[in-house]
Amino acid sequence: MSHAAGWDTATAALPSSGTKKAGPTTWSVTVEQFTRSLASGTLNRSMRSSFLAIVAAALIAGTTLSGFAVAAPTRQQKLEARANANAGLKAFKAGDFSLALERFSLAEEFIHAPPHLLYMARANDRLGEMLAARELYQRIIDEELPKRRAPKAFKKAQKDARAELDDLETRIPKLSIEVSGLPPEQVSLTLSDKPVEADSGQLDLNPGEYTVVATADGHHEARQTIVLEAGQQETVTLTLEPVPVVVEPPPEQPLPIPPLVLIGGGAVGLGVGIVTGVMALNAASELRDLCHQNPCPTEHESLADDANLLGTVSTVGFVVGGVAAAAGGAWLIWGMMAEPSSDEAATAQWPLMPMVGPGYAGITGRF
Repeated sequence: MSHAAGWDTATAALPSSGTKKAGPTTWSVTVEQFTRSLASGTLNRSMRSSFLAIVAAALIAGTTLSGFAVAAPTRQQKLEARANANAGLKAFKAGDFSLALERFSLAEEFIHAPPHLLYMARANDRLGEMLAARELYQRIIDEELPKRRAPKAFKKAQKDARAELDDLETRIPKLSIEVSGLPPEQVSLTLSDKPVEADSGQLDLNPGEYTVVATADGHHEARQTIVLEAGQQETVTLTLEPVPVVVEPPPEQPLPIPPLVLIGGGAVGLGVGIVTGVMALNAASELRDLCHQNPCPTEHESLADDANLLGTVSTVGFVVGGVAAAAGGAWLIWGMMAEPSSDEAATAQWPLMPMVGPGYAGITGRF
């Protein structure tokens, strides 16, 4: 089909600068004449028939009597519309569809004509703006043209629009988006930064590159980029993965060194007490074997002193060792049951200290 041939017919339908056409003044005078004649009683059959013909023509054109006073396009508007339409046709034939769209849009602003919309739709289609083209085609199809008075170019534009829209529908890319992991109402979905419903079904789109992004609370973002060609039907499937819950490990408790030192010291004290006690017992047994009389001879006095010293050391070792071991064990158990906070653990002090002196042994500190 030749688009140029269709335009030639359309331009013929546009009024030229030399075409005579009844303007608003003609209509207003006719109504005024009818009103004066009706008031004076001089309304003849010819005038009445003319006026009825005018009313019938207005009804056929979809107007009312109030529309008689609407100004028709001026001569300058007609010239501008024709010049822009011719420039648009020239640009279309040259393949400059952006300029063609611009010119035909300007022509349509001056004078409405379905051929203008037809070429605007064709230019949008060539530019990849298929959805805009579909809307323009539909506007042409939905327009109600007068059955008897519509120019042939207008009727042909409507016929061409129907055929070209059917072809266009088969070439519009379609995209379906599926999101798994959550119900649709919990998912936020964008298509090239424009929000879409997660359950919107199949989307009609222009050819081009698109990025689909799905987000949801507590889940990692899912995205995919896809390039759609004319006539292509694709499905993008996104899976929302939950963000793992990070459980922080409990703070490390410091080693209970002071209680262990006490326990260790107590063990050493008990060991000393045991060893010296055994030695004291052996010395005392030896002394009994040597001393058969009382008092014991002076030559055995050093052995008696050793036995007494060993006994004293053994006693002190048992006392200090037992106290230290008991205090260290109690401290260790108390520290494990107290469960201090992390701040307390970081600044915890071990205030207990063992004390040993002449005739006494124990621990000192604060609780």
